[in-house]
Parts: sequence; C-alpha cells; structure tokens
Amino acid sequence: GVIEQVLMFHYPQSNLVEMVLFVIILGTLLLQRQRGGRDEEKGSWAAVQAWRPVPEQLRRIWLVRNLGLMVGIVALIAAGLLPLVINNEHSVVVTEIIGTSIIGLSIGILTGLGGQLTLGQVAIASIGAVVSFQVSRASGDFPLALIYAGLVSGAVSVLIGLPSLRLRGLMLTVTTLSFALATPAWLLPQSWMLGSGKNPGRPIVFGHALDTGRLYYPFAFGLLLVALVLARNVRRSGFGRLLVAIRDNEDNARAFTVRASLVKVQGYVVAGFLAGIGGAVYAHAIASVDGAAFSAQASIDVVAMTVIGG
Repeated sequence: GVIEQVLMFHYPQSNLVEMVLFVIILGTLLLQRQRGGRDEEKGSWAAVQAWRPVPEQLRRIWLVRNLGLMVGIVALIAAGLLPLVINNEHSVVVTEIIGTSIIGLSIGILTGLGGQLTLGQVAIASIGAVVSFQVSRASGDFPLALIYAGLVSGAVSVLIGLPSLRLRGLMLTVTTLSFALATPAWLLPQSWMLGSGKNPGRPIVFGHALDTGRLYYPFAFGLLLVALVLARNVRRSGFGRLLVAIRDNEDNARAFTVRASLVKVQGYVVAGFLAGIGGAVYAHAIASVDGAAFSAQASIDVVAMTVIGG
C-alpha cells in the first residue's frame, strides 16, 4: 500500500503501480523458502466432478466413436469456406476469433493437460503481437516474424511461471494475473512497444500482400489448423501423458522418475509459443492495435471460453 501511494504521488500518469507490484510479487515468490512434506502447499483447482465415461455398449458403435471427429471436420470445412459468403468486415471479425482460439489452445495445453491455471495468456500473446509487428516491419518476412513471436512468448511464459516450479498450488495463477494487469497498464503503452496505438500492417506471404480481411483470413485459418494439429499431437504424445500425470499426482509422477519441473517448463514453452502465434494473428487482423486490445479482462474471458468449450 505504501509503495502504491508513493508511485502514484510521484508518477501519477505512468501506470507504473501494476508493473512494480508484479515485479515484487514475482521476486517474493521466487525468494520464498521451498517447503516439503506435510507443510507443502497442496492447493490446486479442479472440476467438482468428472464427466461420466461413455458406456462400453455405445463405444462399440462406429458413429459414436467418430462423431466428434466428424463434427469437427464439418465445422472446419464450413469455417474454411466462410470467406466465400461473408464480406471483408466480417472476415476481420472471424480472423480475430481465430487468433483468440489459438490462444485458447495454449490454455488447453497448460491448464487442461498440465493443471496449471493461467490467467495471463492474452498478456503473453500481446508480447508475440509486438514481436511480430517489429520483426515484420524490419525484415518484411512475416513467417519469420511468427516464429520469433512464438519463441519470445514461450520465453516470457517460462519467466512468469518460475515460481510455480518451486511452490505448488496456485502460484502460476498469481503471477499470470499480475502480469495480465501490468502488461496493458504499463508495458504495452511504452513507446518502444505499442504506445498509443500502432498499425501492425497486413502480412506479405510469398510475395502476395494479404491487405484485405478476406485475403488474410485463409492464412490465419491455416495457422489455426497447424495449431490444432500441434495441440492434438501434444495431447496424444508421451509428453501429454506426462503433463496429465503431473497434474493428477505430482508426487506419484516423481516417484516414477518423471522430472516434473522440466515437464512444466516444456509445457510453458509450448503454451507460450501458441499464445504468441495467436497474438500475432489477432494483432495483424486489426487496423490499429494498442494495450486495450489485450486487457486483463480479455485474459479471463479466454480462460472462460476455453473451459466452457471443453
């Protein structure tokens, strides 16, 4: 409280309070003594009860086993054909939804599989948006800008997730929510980030300028398909099973020689990478992007969207 009043008195227009408090929270959690045994924090979040499994008799029916896949394929085909029946303005809106959906997939990996509740993926995505804007403006190479956006966002994800490697419970929620508050309030308004607003520009891919919403939409949709395949592969891979094992019983996973901290870091990297891609897709879809486009409320909304969507 004292620090907040001092900062507000000396820097009333800087919105510095949120960033300083984020740094204090992060540093405090990193310096806190790690506890073990009975004193170790066991708190976590979980659904009240799990869904009942499909009865064995129904699982033998081919249509029941493949209904989800069939519905997903039909939905993706319909989404791919949307530019043929909607105008440019609506194409931009749907492209923004695609960017948000990619961010939602990153939450699915980190929170759904890993059990690490994050409330700051949109803030991490905003870092990817800034990196993509800066790299594409300097080099003109949009695919390279996307890769850089994902890598930098992955690094940021690991940085704010460090306390959860030492202290169990809702530490990731604490740091990510703090980051979600500090990023649009102080970080993004800086002149070397987004300032009062930047025109991110539409990308140029293989020499073709995607300068309208209807031209940009297929490229964004293709990135969504790539993100879906990546998330599906993570879920079905040994790495996905390790994430689930740590989520369900970390002590038991460690007893089977699973390096829980390393698996968590890998989860942060993958989730941050996807969030950075989603942030870049979202930012390049709109005419002017600023801190308000990546608000703390948006971070919470994306979590709600992902949880409700399953």
